[in-house]
Amino acid sequence: MSQEYLFMLLIIPALVLSCAKDHPTAPLPVKEKVSVVEVSKESVSRTLDTFGTVLYSSKADVYPSTEGIIEEVLVEEGDAVGKDDILARLRKNKLLLERERARSEVNSKKALLKLAEEKLRLKRKSIEAELITLQNSREELIRKEREHRNIESIYIKKKRLFEAGGISEEQLRELEMALSGAETELIQAEGRLSAQQIGFRDSDILEAGYSVPENETEKKALFVIINSRIQEAEREVAQAELDSALTRLNAVEMLLLETNIRSPIAGIVGKKYFDQGEKVSPDTKLFTVFNTERIYIKVELSEGDLSFVEEGQEAKISFDSIGIETRGRVKFISPYIDPETKTCTIKIECENPERVIPPGAFASVSIITEPQGLRTVLPENCILTDRGGNRYVFLVRAGVLFKKEVKVAYKTRGTLVLSGGLEEGDIVCENPSPHFREGQEVEIYYKEVDE
Repeated sequence: MSQEYLFMLLIIPALVLSCAKDHPTAPLPVKEKVSVVEVSKESVSRTLDTFGTVLYSSKADVYPSTEGIIEEVLVEEGDAVGKDDILARLRKNKLLLERERARSEVNSKKALLKLAEEKLRLKRKSIEAELITLQNSREELIRKEREHRNIESIYIKKKRLFEAGGISEEQLRELEMALSGAETELIQAEGRLSAQQIGFRDSDILEAGYSVPENETEKKALFVIINSRIQEAEREVAQAELDSALTRLNAVEMLLLETNIRSPIAGIVGKKYFDQGEKVSPDTKLFTVFNTERIYIKVELSEGDLSFVEEGQEAKISFDSIGIETRGRVKFISPYIDPETKTCTIKIECENPERVIPPGAFASVSIITEPQGLRTVLPENCILTDRGGNRYVFLVRAGVLFKKEVKVAYKTRGTLVLSGGLEEGDIVCENPSPHFREGQEVEIYYKEVDE
């Protein structure tokens, strides 16, 4: 073997080893690890999240009903008050004196009325007695007429006997005297009855403007009414005077009540316009009370959001500053859009029974524009947007990325509700990089959608 051949045998392996050290074998590419979530369907509602400020539903300006001096103030600005709560009091010393005078007058008029009623009662009793006397006089007249006829009949018979010589002239004269006495008594009875009948005749009934009753009992009752008209009028006058005195007393009592200045509505005292000791009149504004039992949340919406809102939709309302959550409904949507801000005002009505939510408070509002239902959802951090504004995700199938365009219906609390592009059960890359490419192999670790 030649020296050149031996040299080659020794040199070539050394060169090979040297080259192997300088140029190692290239490693296999490392797969990028990505977290994934599974597309699911959840029961969600569509909401429009915004904010607003609290407005009162109504207000009332409070005025005194009478002139006076403010004696006591019971509330200050910011105090909660109920309907008819006393806010302030006017001085009422003069009114108390007037009330005592009015009460004395009422007592006097009551006594006069009682006297008039007693006179009327006695007069009616007297009329009843007169009716009895009248009846007795009628019966007496009937007796006198009967007696007169009897004596007259006897006289005629005796006169014939006298002419026949059967009796003496003296006996006849005695009969003539008896007949004359009977005639006198009859005339007297007729006179008494005629006098007693005044006021108790049918003509008196007609003259008084009544129809003559056929029933005797009704006629007697009517005679009582007719013959006691003066006493009845006196009673009516006394009653009218008492009513007038009571009216004056009631007026004073009302003025005394009105010295208590009350709130016409429940709410919060928003403004006080006077100080204690001031003289006020019915045109002096004393307080402004805001009705906060029912309040409005004033919200400004853009034209785009306005298309999703309708009157009657429910809204969730949060007041973070006072830690209160409540619900309300869209009550009013303004027909006017501000040309400068391109916004429209809506009002959401809600209750404030404890009156702890003050006017002007800031509120977070979530209007439910679509009711609860099962919909395809995906976390917001799974979606990318290209330069054309198209939204897409990266599906993961068998460890390979596939770009997929999706349609987003709306967003609700960090979750996107899809209207197309994905199906329930699809596996989607979470927090994808815009540098990912379709067909790229990845190593995944599974992560479910947060609830």
